[in-house]
Amino acid sequence: MQSRIETPDQDIQNSASINKALQPWRRRLSIQQTIRWTIRGIVTGLLIACSVLLIGRITPWANAPIWATGIAIACTLFSIGLAIWRRLSFAHTARIVDSRLALHDRLSTAWELREETATLARLQRRDALKQLQQHKPTDTFSLRPRRFTILLSAIVALAFVLLLILPNPMTAILKQQAAFQARIAKQIAAIDKVRQDLNQQPGITPEE
Repeated sequence: MQSRIETPDQDIQNSASINKALQPWRRRLSIQQTIRWTIRGIVTGLLIACSVLLIGRITPWANAPIWATGIAIACTLFSIGLAIWRRLSFAHTARIVDSRLALHDRLSTAWELREETATLARLQRRDALKQLQQHKPTDTFSLRPRRFTILLSAIVALAFVLLLILPNPMTAILKQQAAFQARIAKQIAAIDKVRQDLNQQPGITPEE
């Protein structure tokens, strides 16, 4: 007849099994968080970039496309780095899974009692693991963005591309300013040359 009393090795195994059971859920939630934050970073960066490009169509700003592209890339990289840096902990993962699967804080309690060796704690961990085994991370948490998010991203990306490729009414003004600056530089160079020629002629005083 098998004894119902768990050995110390079994107790340690039950304690470690909480980490093992939560690991795929944590990985799934981390990937989901990275995807969501990356999309938010892209949308935010493109919105700011569109604002910069719009300003470049109101006032002469030659470097507006460069600034807009740099801002979009920077926001995307920042959101990806922030998502990786703020990876979900096991405790947070347990709370999210509890809420999503309506486990009534079974996993959170099991995580808090993972080092306890009392009989009640072992029974609680066993019950939490039993409930968790009835579900799969891939079925519970989808990695596909929502339709609204996809639609918003597509609209913002289209607006950014159109603002980049469509003719800018400020281009003509920028060309005129560049031509004016070139003429001024040419005149300054001519005046400097005349001044140097006069300085080289003998018999001319500094006042003359």
